[in-house]
Amino acid sequence: MTAKLAVLVLSAMASCAHAFCPAPLAPTALGFAVRSGLACSQRGPRQGIAIATRRAASTPTMTAAAAAAPSWEQIKDLLGSQPASPAPVAPMLTLYRDNNGWCPFCERVWVALLVKGIPFDERTLSLQKKPAWYLEKVPTGLVPSIEFVESGEVVWESKDILMRLENDPRFSSYPSLLPVAELTRATMLLDECDLLTKSIAGILYGSNATSAELAAKMQGFEDAMTKMEKLLSESSSPFFLDSGFSMVDCMLVPILERLAVQLPLKTGIVLRDSQRWPHVEGWFVGMETQIAPYRDRVKGDVYSWSASFVTILEMFKSTEGVGGNDPILNARTQANSVLEKQLSTAPATFDASSRLEAVRKLVSNHAAIVADATSEAKTQKSLDRMTADDTSHVDLALRRTAAALLNSHTHDVSHLQGVSHAEAQALRIIASRLCVPRDMGAPAAAALRAGLGSVALAACK
Repeated sequence: MTAKLAVLVLSAMASCAHAFCPAPLAPTALGFAVRSGLACSQRGPRQGIAIATRRAASTPTMTAAAAAAPSWEQIKDLLGSQPASPAPVAPMLTLYRDNNGWCPFCERVWVALLVKGIPFDERTLSLQKKPAWYLEKVPTGLVPSIEFVESGEVVWESKDILMRLENDPRFSSYPSLLPVAELTRATMLLDECDLLTKSIAGILYGSNATSAELAAKMQGFEDAMTKMEKLLSESSSPFFLDSGFSMVDCMLVPILERLAVQLPLKTGIVLRDSQRWPHVEGWFVGMETQIAPYRDRVKGDVYSWSASFVTILEMFKSTEGVGGNDPILNARTQANSVLEKQLSTAPATFDASSRLEAVRKLVSNHAAIVADATSEAKTQKSLDRMTADDTSHVDLALRRTAAALLNSHTHDVSHLQGVSHAEAQALRIIASRLCVPRDMGAPAAAALRAGLGSVALAACK
């Protein structure tokens, strides 16, 4: 991916909101079409969630319903009885990255730090409005960059940062992602990464092309995939090196992750095709099963990559599909399908750590989430937002959701008494605004959407 293309991708994503983060609210880039709010399906009370054609009216009073849901203080007390998060370790450096968690170059460094286990702080930045203090630290103004806590030294450019994490003696006690025994092969593969990324990204993010240009991009993509399949076939592990996950995987995971979701929407080509590219599929499985920090925190989910694809395509003027595919329609359809499925999933399906992570986010950021759901839409304008008059409904719906996630292993459904259609609509808006990895990891987000849906479905009873 060229530097110019990277800047455009990052700029498109820079407007995402932080509804689940304590930072000031901003617009979101998830500009897909979702109509209005949540309503009961005509198929029956437990058979699904349908999209309403107009906003549900607020109920005049909620005294009884509010009493059925625990307060935020009570929810905090319930969390206190659960296993606590690990105590923080003094950071060695600060990672500066984009505020969405979607920058492909930031992802390279982010996943490396987590896998190596290096303690670090994070500061996220709006790429459209970089603060003056950051431009003083990093003359290029680009992310990612790292700043050492002790010396204040700043390093930027993703590959340079990755090399520094391997070669700086301060990190010698942490696992290496550039093993000496395979240094020659690793160096060769690292030299290939940028060319492979550029070749496979061109088919997806380039502007609408002529027939000849499209044919050249398709050939470049096919050649890159053939080469990648061969390189992976030469390794005795699912990854590019025999020793396992390495810096090479850090370099390539961002683009492959995005293509796995977005490529079929535009071209009809399924990247994760175990018949056509079995070793590439084995690499995806290895990333999802063996690299927990990536799977649980860094990896974007199908909903977010589908929903954001609309904005990216429109910005790049790359809205024409291949082989009769309509990428924007496909992206909207897939985003809605994934959302409906997650909203209809039982919260008890998810492990306790995912549910607890979701509840902790609600507890720490519920005021920001309420404000986002009741504010005037700057993006995702097709979502029929709530108003300031609905603040109490939204807050109540969030407290019910926290209770649903905490009580999913019990038969206690007292928190579901008297759920209103206004609450159901608010929950649909919140689920649609939830983005991964910006707000939380994919497992926690899936659990949260399940919790939101379980409460919304109660309005249908």
